[in-house]
Amino acid sequence: MVNGQLSAAERHSARLTEFQGSTPGTAAREALGMLSHLPQPGSESWKYSPVNRLYEALENGPSGSASDTDIAALLAQADTTRFPLIAAAALELASVTRVQLGNGDRLEPESFAAQEQGCHWLHVEVAEGATAQLIQRGGTAKGLAAITTIELKAGATLNHSVSGASNSGTAWHLHSIDAGEHSHYHRHQLSLGGQLERNDVHVRLVGRDAQATLTGTLLCGDKDRSDNQIVLEHQAPNCRSTARYHGLANQQGKLTFGGRIHILPEGAGTDARLHNPNLLLADTAEINTKPELEIYNDDVACAHGATVGQLNDDAVFYLRSRGIPLTAARALLLRGFVGDGLGGPDQDYMTTLTNARLTQWTL
Repeated sequence: MVNGQLSAAERHSARLTEFQGSTPGTAAREALGMLSHLPQPGSESWKYSPVNRLYEALENGPSGSASDTDIAALLAQADTTRFPLIAAAALELASVTRVQLGNGDRLEPESFAAQEQGCHWLHVEVAEGATAQLIQRGGTAKGLAAITTIELKAGATLNHSVSGASNSGTAWHLHSIDAGEHSHYHRHQLSLGGQLERNDVHVRLVGRDAQATLTGTLLCGDKDRSDNQIVLEHQAPNCRSTARYHGLANQQGKLTFGGRIHILPEGAGTDARLHNPNLLLADTAEINTKPELEIYNDDVACAHGATVGQLNDDAVFYLRSRGIPLTAARALLLRGFVGDGLGGPDQDYMTTLTNARLTQWTL
C-alpha cells in the first residue's frame, strides 16, 4: 500500500480474487494463493520495466473464461516460481489454443497474434522425430499477457520466429520451452519495443543431448521500452545452448537484456554460450545488460559476455572514403551488426521491419 492507497499490483490481485468468486476450483485456489508473489514496482526482476503499467492496462481487458482444468494445465506447464505473473494470467485466461505439429507442419497462429487485450495461452507440441515451423507476429497491444508454451518430444526440431510490432503498446510475452532428449529448438527473435514490451524466454533442456540456439535483434527507439529476459536451464546431461542477441538503442529508447545460464546438478557435460553486444546510437538512449551464470555441476563449459559501444568512427570513415554517403554508411554498418539475428522461417518479414526502422534512424 502506497500513501494509504492500493498499489497497481494489489488492485490487480483484489480484482482477480473478486472475479473468481467465493467458491473457485482447486487450481483457481492454487493460483489465488500465488497472487501475493506478483512482482511489485521496482522489484529486482522488473527493475527496468514499470510492471504497474501492465497491471493498469490489464484492468481494462476482457474477463477470464478458462475452466479450472485449463488453469491447472497452465500452472503445471510453466515455472510459476520464476514467473509468478503466470498465476494472474491463468485466472483470467480469455483464450486457450492447443496445437500438435507433425513433420513438415508450419503454424502461423494469426488469431492469437491479433489479440490486443487480455490474457491468452497457446500450447504447441511437436511430435517425436518431427521437424516443424512456428511463426508468431506481434500486433498492437493495449494490455496483453500472451503465454506460449512449447513441448518438444524426443528427436523433434522446431524452427521458431518471433517478431514484435513497430506500434506495440503494453504487453508481456512469456515463451516457455521444454526440449526433450535429442531435440533441437531454434529461435529467431525481433523486438521493436513499445510503451512497455516485456519478453520472457525460458528454455528448459529436460532431455539428454537436447540443443537450443537463440538469436535476436533488439531495436528500441522513440520513448519505447524493450525488456528481454532469457533463461537457459540445463536439466539433463550433454545438452548444448547458444544465445546471441544484438541490441540497438536510439533517441530516448530504453533497452534491457538479461541472460541467465542455469545449470542444475544433473547437467553434466553442458556446453552453454551467451553473448549480448549492443550499440548506443544516442546519448539520450539507455541500455541495461546483465549476463549471469548459475552453475551446480563442475563438468561444464560455459561462456557469457555483454558489451555496449558506439559505431566505429574508423569504419564509417572507411566507407565514406569509398564514396558512400554518411547516412548510407551508417545504415550499412547497422544492418551488418544486426543481420545475424534475422534468420529463420520468417526472415524476409523480419528483415523488412528491421530495414524500415534503421532507415528511420539514419535518414
